Amino acid sequence: MELEPPHDPVRRWVAAFNERDTLTLVALADPEVDWYPLQISAHGHFKGHDGIRRWMEELGADDPDHRVRVDSVRTLAPDRVALLGAICVDDNPVSPYSLIAVVRDGKVLTARSYLSDADTLLRLGLLDG
Repeated sequence: MELEPPHDPVRRWVAAFNERDTLTLVALADPEVDWYPLQISAHGHFKGHDGIRRWMEELGADDPDHRVRVDSVRTLAPDRVALLGAICVDDNPVSPYSLIAVVRDGKVLTARSYLSDADTLLRLGLLDG
């Protein structure tokens, strides 16, 4: 069975977040997912499917209704992806955004969000030139 490229689950992950679709996020996540979202309205590190559910519940009332605009996705290694874009509120970009994820067997295994652009990720050694 041929697996989809690792960037496909990551693009779908962001789309599900933008729709606040918890069921799809859980379906796209490895059971052992290790997730570090932006600390905008939910705080901390979330582990496993229960962690994903808790994260989405915590977004709740404090969420500024932000969305992620995807500008590009780069495959960094066979299982590692960088997604670059912007955080938008009311369709207006308010900050650069990036996500570095590891995909295993078509599922998001680890993911970490940053309020950073590609240049910053390069300087931090998280992105190849």
